[in-house]
Amino acid sequence: MDPDGSSWQRNPTPERFCIAIAAAYRERIIIAGGEMRGHHGQQTRTDMYEFNTRTRECKLLSYRMPRPIWSTGAVVGTGFFLVGGYTNDNYEATMQKLDLETGQWRDCALMHTARFVTSVAVFKGKVYVAGGFVGEYIKDHECYDPVSDTWTQLAPLLYECARGGFITCGDYIYMLGGYSESELEMTRNQRYNPATNTWQEMAPLPRKRWAHAVGVTQNCIYVIGGHHKEYEFTTSVDVYDTVRDEWREGPELPYECSNGAGISFSLLGHSNPY
Repeated sequence: MDPDGSSWQRNPTPERFCIAIAAAYRERIIIAGGEMRGHHGQQTRTDMYEFNTRTRECKLLSYRMPRPIWSTGAVVGTGFFLVGGYTNDNYEATMQKLDLETGQWRDCALMHTARFVTSVAVFKGKVYVAGGFVGEYIKDHECYDPVSDTWTQLAPLLYECARGGFITCGDYIYMLGGYSESELEMTRNQRYNPATNTWQEMAPLPRKRWAHAVGVTQNCIYVIGGHHKEYEFTTSVDVYDTVRDEWREGPELPYECSNGAGISFSLLGHSNPY
């Protein structure tokens, strides 16, 4: 998306990224793993790429993920973190860190709760993890301090969900939409205040949405693509003004997409019919 948030530009990549992990690092986007789909079913990949937002070039990195896993990612400082996930029929409580300067991986402290298709946000140097699926949808919420390598359990979500849009804007972290057993595709907008460890329900999304991407500019959160019905794609974009607690319609995506990663208005993800 253009910096003014008015239109989209498509940036070709050397690979199709399906349910990949992505996080912003300086003026680059780190892309890891995802699925490869072919004649013999699907396979979780371990290769990693770097997309330069200035040159719009995407290159293969020399290092790889330590193992195949469906996971969620975040960047704090020079660390790229893999948070939880699913592998070998197991839900994971693991956290692994890649030093983006040295290319070295290490294991971090385990989460309190194993989880898959969870949501991750970064606030003041800490990694916040909320919701997910472990055979059932959960409200569990905790944060990781990279300095002390410790996890702290926090106030749970107001509503359980997985594949929601979890993002920091100003002094708050927002969980927008998601998927749950009771409400299926959700319109819930849950705002977390790290200073008081409390949640508050805000103006709901204009439409149900899950497996979508989110991005921030100024005081607005862009909620991008995803599914708005049971596995039905949408090209719609909704924009949430966090100051006014109001929604407006944003520029429609040029193609259908879900399981994307909205990073500084670049979009990487799972597009139809892939």
